[in-house]
Amino acid sequence: MIVYESKLFKLPFIRNYIGITLTSRLVLFAGSKEEVSKYLEDHELGHEVEFALVDSVAIPGAWDGIVTLWVTYLFSYIYLLIKTRSHWQAYKGIVWERLAREFSDATV
Repeated sequence: MIVYESKLFKLPFIRNYIGITLTSRLVLFAGSKEEVSKYLEDHELGHEVEFALVDSVAIPGAWDGIVTLWVTYLFSYIYLLIKTRSHWQAYKGIVWERLAREFSDATV
């Protein structure tokens, strides 16, 4: 399900972002359908593919793939934040973000 103009983006820790994929079936955008770029849609689609792949190899269970992806995402971010001391460098260095950018670059 894709949700445009999500109220979630009013929260302090997420208000600087314009899209987020929470699971393989839930993508949220801050703006309207017309405001969201094709590149961002493809980027979030890349995250959906990542979730689906992790789900397919995770220990069977409804939440195992989601938890696996988000835990690795969080630990990667924390490690890179300590290493780089920069939020944006850490965010851009997360393997899941790099893969999603490659996915969206390949579809443009």
